[in-house]
Amino acid sequence: MKKAKGEDAALRQENPSLKRQLKELKRINSLLSTLQDYAQKTHFALVLSPRGKVRIEWGEEVLRQYFGAVPDSLPPSPPPFLCPESYREFKTWWKRLLQGETASADFRVKTQPGKTCWIRAFGHPHWAQSGKKVSRITGNFQDITSQKETERALIESQARFEALFNAAPDLIYFKDKKGRYLLINEAFEQAFGLKKETILGKGDEDILPAELAAQCRRSDEEAVAKGKAVIKEEVLAKTDSQEIVFETIKAPIFSHDGSPMGLVGISRDITQRKEAEAALRSLVKEKETLLKEIHHRVKNNMQVISSLLSLQAQKLEDQKAVQALKECQERIHSMALVHDKLYQQEALHRIEFSSYLRSLATQLFHAYQVDASLIQLRVEAEEISLNLNTAIPCGLIVNELVTNALKHAFSPGEKGELVISLQRGQKEGFVLAVKDNGRGLPEDLNLKKPDTLGLEIVHILVNQLGGKLQVKVDGGTEFRITFGEQSPSLSKE
Repeated sequence: MKKAKGEDAALRQENPSLKRQLKELKRINSLLSTLQDYAQKTHFALVLSPRGKVRIEWGEEVLRQYFGAVPDSLPPSPPPFLCPESYREFKTWWKRLLQGETASADFRVKTQPGKTCWIRAFGHPHWAQSGKKVSRITGNFQDITSQKETERALIESQARFEALFNAAPDLIYFKDKKGRYLLINEAFEQAFGLKKETILGKGDEDILPAELAAQCRRSDEEAVAKGKAVIKEEVLAKTDSQEIVFETIKAPIFSHDGSPMGLVGISRDITQRKEAEAALRSLVKEKETLLKEIHHRVKNNMQVISSLLSLQAQKLEDQKAVQALKECQERIHSMALVHDKLYQQEALHRIEFSSYLRSLATQLFHAYQVDASLIQLRVEAEEISLNLNTAIPCGLIVNELVTNALKHAFSPGEKGELVISLQRGQKEGFVLAVKDNGRGLPEDLNLKKPDTLGLEIVHILVNQLGGKLQVKVDGGTEFRITFGEQSPSLSKE
């Protein structure tokens, strides 16, 4: 023996090729041993006697691995580890094997007390020498519990998606990159009166009116070209002269390499909303017309009142009374001018006050027959819009202050300047100022308790605006009022 081993070793040293072949043979034997061990752990073989009894030829290890023990009963009776819901599947699988078919089936089985798993059984029948009956079945088990749980989660997710997809009142659909419908919900079917089977795989031109189909095609192309969602209105014209308006959101869908593979669309019927908007616009237009008419009539009524005062003044001989009526006329004119401006512009609840100031000042210069070559008027006002409850008291204030300046600031034949300004405050609100370079105020004038009606009106209106009045006498007189805009609903008492 020692001699033989020595000769073998000498032979390997003399023949390197034989040495490599022996090494390869050893590797193959190891691999076969591993495969045999694996087969014994995962495969089984069953032998069927002529009378139909079944015994395990090999594979007891795999049965113990999965079920903890070798079953007492063998097919055709369901094994004890099989869960009842898998009995029918097992019987079908076993019947197919006995008929000579290679078959696989999924079973739910008991592994440990209180625990179950899913297995996939593969079986291959072998015919007896007579060729009339199956005498042997070989196969293997595979644990597919994770796969089954994934499938169940996928089915549940799909069910939730379909429930939400079909419960949505909006039309939802998916298209491929050629514009063919891949998926639509029930709302889509109901909107067009078509079944899913007649829509899927077709384009807009095949199922929609030509005009709507063209709209849809253009918005599809825009969404894909922009690479992001677009919102469009699409109109479906019906045969009964009615239109259905859809507000549609379309977003492209991209593949893993960034190339477009289709799009998703959601269309909402906004016909009722459009009709409501049109009705609301019509109602607003009617109200604007009515409000304009009200402003116009208020202005006319104020002019009638002013005319009555003018007629009454003509009957009076007392010049103080005549002057008082004239001042009342100018106050009425200042309020009528606000309504006239509102009547002439588009916005009926706010007045652009800079143009109002110019018109009011010009009107007062004309009423008091001021020589424009002597007294220069300058209006420095930002473009500021005020609501009616702020504009009227501001107009009255300017009326009183300008009237007071034209009556008392300048001597006959004297040159001078009158400046009216309106700016936004540094933090908030507005600053209104009336300034002249005339003789100034009388020294004995009490500004807190003035004895003139005009200045008393100014104090009342400044309080109504919640403002602050400052008077500066230096080379003339400047009245400066700081105020905020009043509520558009009610003026302060």
